Order: sequence, then C-alpha cells, then structure tokens
Amino acid sequence: MTTVSAYWNFVVPTNSVYPPQLFKGSSSSKVTWCHPRSKRWHQLDHVLLKREHLKEVTHCRSLHSADCDTDHALLRCKLRMVPNKFHHARPKPTPRLDVSATYVPASQHAFQELLASSFDSSPPNADITAAWQHFHSATTKAAFSIFGKRSRSQPDWFKTHASLLLPAIDSKRSARLSSLQHNTHSNKAALKQACRSVQRVTRTAMQAYWSTLCDRIESRELLTDLESQLVRWAEHYSLLYAQPVTANTLAITAAVPELPPMSDLDADITIEEVKSAIKALKNNKPNWRAAINNGRRDSQEAYKSFLEERRSKREAVRRTRHERS
Repeated sequence: MTTVSAYWNFVVPTNSVYPPQLFKGSSSSKVTWCHPRSKRWHQLDHVLLKREHLKEVTHCRSLHSADCDTDHALLRCKLRMVPNKFHHARPKPTPRLDVSATYVPASQHAFQELLASSFDSSPPNADITAAWQHFHSATTKAAFSIFGKRSRSQPDWFKTHASLLLPAIDSKRSARLSSLQHNTHSNKAALKQACRSVQRVTRTAMQAYWSTLCDRIESRELLTDLESQLVRWAEHYSLLYAQPVTANTLAITAAVPELPPMSDLDADITIEEVKSAIKALKNNKPNWRAAINNGRRDSQEAYKSFLEERRSKREAVRRTRHERS
C-alpha cells in the first residue's frame, strides 16, 4: 500500500480535510520537503481536521525560514478556539418585603405585637453574634408574616387576560428548558412555535383590552354643558377628598427639629451697620446688586453720608499735601 492510498483511506472515512489547500498562497507555502536528487518539492507533513471544525482555522501554511534542525519545513496552522457555553439555572431570587403594607396602622400594630412576643419568649443571649442572629431572624420572620412579600407589578391588560397568557408562557418556558438540555432540531422547532404562540396570544390580549376600554369610554355621555362639567368635577373631588388620611404627627415632629426663634432679625438695619458692611467690602466698593437681591438695601441717605465722609477725608489729605508743599 502506497502513502497516497493510505492517506486517502484515512481521510475519506473520517470526513477529514487538509487546510492548506483551502487558503490562498504561493506554491512554496504548500510544500514542506525537497527531494535531494530531483530537487522537487513535496508535501509530506499534514494537518488533518474534521470538516465541522474547519471554521475554527484562520490560516495554514509552511514556513521555510524556521530552523527546526530538520530538512522538513515547519507547518503552521492558526486556530480560533471558541469555548462552549454552559447554561446554568438561575438561583431563586431573594424575596422582598411589601413596603406599601407598612403604612397601614393595623399592620404596624400587629407587627409590633408579634415582634414583642417573639423577644419576650426567648431569653437574652450574652453572645453578641448569637443575639444579632436572633434579632435578625425574628424581625425578618415577623415582617414577612405580617406585611407579606412584594408581588411583581403587571400591567392592567396582563392581569385581565392572565388566564390566557400564563399557560402560553409556561409552555414557552418548558420548551426553552428542553431546548437547552437537548439541543435538537425538534426541540428548536418546538421553541420557535411556542414563541410564536406567546406573541400571538399577547397581541390578541392587548387588542381585546384596549378595544374594550375604548368602547367603555365611548359609551359614556359627552358633557358639553359648562354646568354639567362643574357638577362632574365636584363629584370627582368629593370622592377624592372624602377618603380618610392618616398622618403620624409624632413622626413628623420627631423628624423636623424645633429651633429657637431668632428675635434679633426683627430689628431694623441701622446706618452704622451699613457703613461697617460697606467698609468690609473689597476696595470700599459696595456691591449694590447683591444688596438688592438679599433685600438689605438701605435708604439713599446712608449712601450719601458715606460719600460725604469719604469726600471730607480726601479734602483733608489734599490740604495736608498743600501745606507741606
């Protein structure tokens, strides 16, 4: 059996390919050995791949300049390895407390009683870690038993047609899980069909909900008279403000600190305060724009007196200079 026949007997049954034949390049990049007598080049070194793995090969050629201590050229094959994705099940989310139920006074009272009874029944623990664990577990258990868990918010059209949407969503979820576990053509087709059914049922439910809502709005009588419109607004606000509102005054007073009154701010601004404020400015230049914005501008008499005082100082300086000269 020759080398060529052995090569083809191995390649054909295993569905293998030879990558250098599939890439562009010179003839010298596709041979690896030169015969010493005939000086003809031959391809004696090979890289065999299965046909389904051919997409991972980026380039393949022989390198004659590489020194490998042999008369054969180095055969280089570049691969692009992509790791397989492992699908993991999502962990169960942590339940969250329904915070909206904490504003109900009856629920607050029941929570306080349950928490007090749970603390009274257990003896105090000297260990800080054990005491904190007991406090955390008792508080969490009492809160979830009284206030409950927070449910997922859903739009009105979903709640109205939940009996039609939930079975379709469950079938889609089961089809997706089976497709992830066994990636076959039948499971992929079942998943596509389940996605299409969910989209079809969702569109039908939304269209039915909005059509019903529009018909309900159009069936009502349109109020064009001003008197009837005022009566309707009066009915709306009477129902809106008729609901009892519970406010915790103790919490409001505790949250807002009570400060002592500042009676010194009631006194009027004097001329001496204006002069001292002007003198404290840079280069003795009053910023009247800021004074106007702050509401602390005094009368023009204070400013005139300041100008007269500065003019008198300048005249005194001139007289002293004139006397010296």
